[in-house]
Amino acid sequence: MIDKSICIEKLEVLLTKIIDHTGRIIFHTEIPQHSYLMSMHCTIIELSSCCIELLKIGQATAVPVIARSVLEAYADLKCLLQDENHWRFMHARHLNDKENFIKAAREGNPILADYSRQINVGEEWSSVQAELAALKTEGVEPITSIKRKFTKAGMKAEYESMYALLCNDAHNSQSALVSRHLEEDGDGFRITLFKEQSIEEVAASIDVIAGTLACSVADVVRFFSNEEVVEIQQLREEIRRVC
Repeated sequence: MIDKSICIEKLEVLLTKIIDHTGRIIFHTEIPQHSYLMSMHCTIIELSSCCIELLKIGQATAVPVIARSVLEAYADLKCLLQDENHWRFMHARHLNDKENFIKAAREGNPILADYSRQINVGEEWSSVQAELAALKTEGVEPITSIKRKFTKAGMKAEYESMYALLCNDAHNSQSALVSRHLEEDGDGFRITLFKEQSIEEVAASIDVIAGTLACSVADVVRFFSNEEVVEIQQLREEIRRVC
């Protein structure tokens, strides 16, 4: 049986140590790869912190959903480490999303009526398409497939296993609904609200959070200073044992 208080205490120590190491990293904000890398790493830290706070108050419903975003952020971080121009592919994805948004406005989506009145939709549409076309001539196109992103990051195995499991919660699957809201009641069941889930029920998510935090800080510290953060890996192993 997992001791919840010890597990959370270890997670908080890990988070504190990682924030400390992160604050000592020297990088150059004018280099896009650097600023994107550090922003992605900081996103991983903040999302993981949210999960820890939810675990502390016994409201774990959103933990696997957030853990999925943590894992996807790490896939982007790995891509940024391997390809100094990955930020341009991220920008292309941003433009692609914007293109779809403007397309919906042009086609009269009623929810976007105010947006359509605030901008020149035709000019915005032409501008985005021109920029996407220019990027395409340089071999830069939006990565619209999550699987493709994980594959580029060298994380296909994680995509096919842990990420897929976390998607069950993000997409509110049958198993997620049963875990969150159904309790046995005699020969039947009842629907509950704000059921406190046991730490065991989110152990896999905790493993993703702790592992991703540890790997993320190890990767960025190694990238910027060529050093190893041994104490972080030791803490990560302690969490694996107690959680």
